[in-house]
Amino acid sequence: MTIIQQHPPEWHEERRKTLGGSDANIIVNGTDEQRMKLWKVKCGLAEPDNLDDVFQVQLGSFTESFNMAWFAKKTGGVLRHAQHRMVHDNGWMSCTLDAIVEIDGADAVLEAKHTNERTSLAAAVARYQPLLHNTMIVTGLRKAYLTVIMGNTWDYQEVEYDDLYAVELQRTLYDFWECVRLGMPPSDAPTLLAPPPPTRVVDMTGNNEWGDLAAEWIATRDPAKRYDKAAAGLKKLIAEDVKLAKGHGIQASRNKRGAITITEGE
Repeated sequence: MTIIQQHPPEWHEERRKTLGGSDANIIVNGTDEQRMKLWKVKCGLAEPDNLDDVFQVQLGSFTESFNMAWFAKKTGGVLRHAQHRMVHDNGWMSCTLDAIVEIDGADAVLEAKHTNERTSLAAAVARYQPLLHNTMIVTGLRKAYLTVIMGNTWDYQEVEYDDLYAVELQRTLYDFWECVRLGMPPSDAPTLLAPPPPTRVVDMTGNNEWGDLAAEWIATRDPAKRYDKAAAGLKKLIAEDVKLAKGHGIQASRNKRGAITITEGE
């Protein structure tokens, strides 16, 4: 069974002719070395990296279909145009869709990623804003969904099209493409684009887990404040030369660094 994603030379040649979503991410978020390598590839001066043996890349490719299917199951979205390649009217911007998703009668871009467990959903959204907006620009859609497997957990985020960010992104990508067209190496790193601020408001009334945790937070908020105040007061009562203080069902011990820990028992 073959599971490793491999692309023929013709696929790489088509990608060389335009800037796609992954290219946008390199141009905006990559290092100078990565941008220079990308410029050489687009100019035909270097071959693209062979990613057949890069585990993280292949894992993301292999789990992509499951990731999108899980998103569709949880949201009721209808997927189509998977792996469909589109080129913008300007002729130099392109995208290869993970999919278009229809939710509540409206189409949106769907992008699937697999990250490590230390990556938060917010960090993933910020990291992939250039890719998401590049794809929205090419498709003309005003909304995208990023569905992310983080280690062995899953979540997704709705991303609205940000007009100002999109204009700045296009300017940055155009400057890079002009360097490709003129055969002139990019001399300066682009001005880093700040991801658009979060704007989505969600009603969590129907989320049972949210409801349980919200009730627990409200119930324990005041006791927690009283606990912290009592702990601080107890520590103030312990002289600096005291190693252990006890009484009334608790004890406070001082370690070698001088920190005091309060526990139950005597």
